Amino acid sequence: FGGRNKSVKNIAARFLPLLKPYKSLLIGLAVLSLFLQLLGIVTPIFSRTIIDIVLVLGDRSLLYSMLLGMLVVTAFQLLGNTLRTYLVAHAMRRISATMQFRFLKHILQLPQKLFIKWQVGDFTTRFQENDKVLQLVSQNGFKIIIDSVTIIIYLAILLSANSTLTAYSLIFVGGY
Repeated sequence: FGGRNKSVKNIAARFLPLLKPYKSLLIGLAVLSLFLQLLGIVTPIFSRTIIDIVLVLGDRSLLYSMLLGMLVVTAFQLLGNTLRTYLVAHAMRRISATMQFRFLKHILQLPQKLFIKWQVGDFTTRFQENDKVLQLVSQNGFKIIIDSVTIIIYLAILLSANSTLTAYSLIFVGGY
């Protein structure tokens, strides 16, 4: 699928055409992932409200409302994570099939003399390594993009809540 000394741009140029037919699916996955990340922010807000208001005032009706809200958010997170897992698996299966087809087509165009040099299992090994590369690039790349956007969103929220705490957090993370 490549050679030695290939640049990242060249590798990306080979993978991006594989993703183009699934552009709307991948955008939907990104939106769903960001929505799930935003739902993750809600739990600390519920906890803060319960500790700061419910425990101080002893407001049981607010406690029940907050618990119901936490159950609803948890249900949405569960459904969203299930949907996201299914869609990622579906997209990766389709992209993997396309990539394997292209690889097989490339292999069949090679001269027969080359196949004599191959040992038993080389063909299968190359297919498996192709799949590993796809999983590495797709899953880790997607996670890095979503995590980067999430960090920016969390920083903006933290900055709007308390700029001093944001500065301390950045210093702590930078020192880590």
